[in-house]
Amino acid sequence: MTVENFFFVTLEKKDYLIGYMRAKSFETASNAVEESILVIDAYHRKFQKDVWVNGTRAELIVSLSRLSNEEECA
Repeated sequence: MTVENFFFVTLEKKDYLIGYMRAKSFETASNAVEESILVIDAYHRKFQKDVWVNGTRAELIVSLSRLSNEEECA
């Protein structure tokens, strides 16, 4: 994962948590988290199971990354 951000938004009196993630390979990143024995990853898996209603993928329109070596950071 090269970027992971979460935003809390209230729209029409309803609260939402919006997550934005960027990775060289989401499949690789997902597998790493699923296989991880780290406490923080276990916490994330439980949070996702207990809180997330659904996940919707968005289409990337433009990337404005300023990281010149972002591929190396993945």
